[in-house]
Amino acid sequence: MVMSAVCVLLGVEPVKKMDPQTQKRVTDYWGPTQKLMNGAGFLDSLLNYPSEDVNEKHIKMLKEFTEEETFNKDHLKGINLVASNLAGWVLAM
Repeated sequence: MVMSAVCVLLGVEPVKKMDPQTQKRVTDYWGPTQKLMNGAGFLDSLLNYPSEDVNEKHIKMLKEFTEEETFNKDHLKGINLVASNLAGWVLAM
């Protein structure tokens, strides 16, 4: 969930694929997330992200994630420190 929100801000497109349980097309950020995090410029893209570029489209797309009760630094800190820090970055943007 956290990396999906990071992908939204960084403009990384999800893959559309079929959910075998529901037989509906769903957006999947896992593959693009792996590619993004393995890239040499991932940390740089976070550090140098122009927060003024966040627009209404981003905010609308991020609501899906940020309105989740568990999308906060304190909750995630007990699960994964990196996810907690990335969630904090998303919320700060």
